[in-house]
Amino acid sequence: MVAFTRFLQALLCAFALTKHGLSAPTNNRTLVLEENDSLAKRAVPTEFRLDDFKKTAGSGSGNSATYYAVYPLTSADTEITQPQLEDLARKAYDVLKVKYTNGNTLLTMEFVPKVALVIANNPHSRDAGDRIVSLGNQRVKKWFNIFSTRQSQNQGKTSDELLHCEDHATVRAGAEYARKMGLENGMGPSAKFPKKTRAATWGKYRANDASELKPPCDSWCKDMLLKMGVEWT
Repeated sequence: MVAFTRFLQALLCAFALTKHGLSAPTNNRTLVLEENDSLAKRAVPTEFRLDDFKKTAGSGSGNSATYYAVYPLTSADTEITQPQLEDLARKAYDVLKVKYTNGNTLLTMEFVPKVALVIANNPHSRDAGDRIVSLGNQRVKKWFNIFSTRQSQNQGKTSDELLHCEDHATVRAGAEYARKMGLENGMGPSAKFPKKTRAATWGKYRANDASELKPPCDSWCKDMLLKMGVEWT
């Protein structure tokens, strides 16, 4: 009888709210999701931890280490706006920067709709750079062909000197895209990311630089992102 009375009271309360154009109160979990601009509803991470980041194979330690993180998404995770992505990139940088003296690193966050949110920083050693290039050669052929042209025009420079965080993120995102789509041979030489794939870069070029949102660092990066179908503005 008590339970039925409470049910009746709740029903009358909801009716009264509706009558006056109001909504019934939601629980705390729903409020939190709404405050996160619906990102958390779609399983898009809104906070990051050091444990999320993996060290790139061949990477050194301390300031020589190179990191990445991949957050798989579902078919419901359709889009992130550029301002949202830029804010998430800032949050990720604030977590990863403790690994480097004066926070001296750059990271790119790349969002591939329905596939993954990927974070990767610039390679801090030649071994890490070589591993990234090798992965690109195996799984993201179009990127590798673009990079090979850059390499041929910069003889004598090592992979870590030529690679940027945009390259690292694009290779990781491409490898995840190939895995998710079941592409046994990876993304082919003419493949591009799906529409509304976007990227944002945050961090420092050097120790005395300000940590802030950065544009693609040069014409090579802009050209590569454009050819791969990645938006950055």
